[in-house]
Amino acid sequence: MQGSFDNSRPTWRPHASGRVSGTHKFAACLYSAFVVLILISFWLSREPVSLSSFYPMSFFVVLAGTHWVLSNAADQQKDWARPFSVLLALPLLIATPIGSILGFILIANSLKRWKAPVH
Repeated sequence: MQGSFDNSRPTWRPHASGRVSGTHKFAACLYSAFVVLILISFWLSREPVSLSSFYPMSFFVVLAGTHWVLSNAADQQKDWARPFSVLLALPLLIATPIGSILGFILIANSLKRWKAPVH
């Protein structure tokens, strides 16, 4: 009789590139949410919006796009996505607590081997 603590069945563990891809998608959605919040604040403000007010929004748009491109590259296990994921994760380590967690996940899984060795 097999109990609930049976270890004979294989467990599902996502591949390192899948974790990197998912983390990049989450970061892209987070930055996109910031853009939406900025746009809503512009829309709700009663004062005219200057062009310089759009600089933070454009920064978040670039970050969201970069994370999305790296997410697609990690899905396809592109070799160039690994170092760029680490570079993009380094500034995230400063942003506590969510950014630190995302940065750690990106760095830890980007340094692992993505492709299975061919025997």
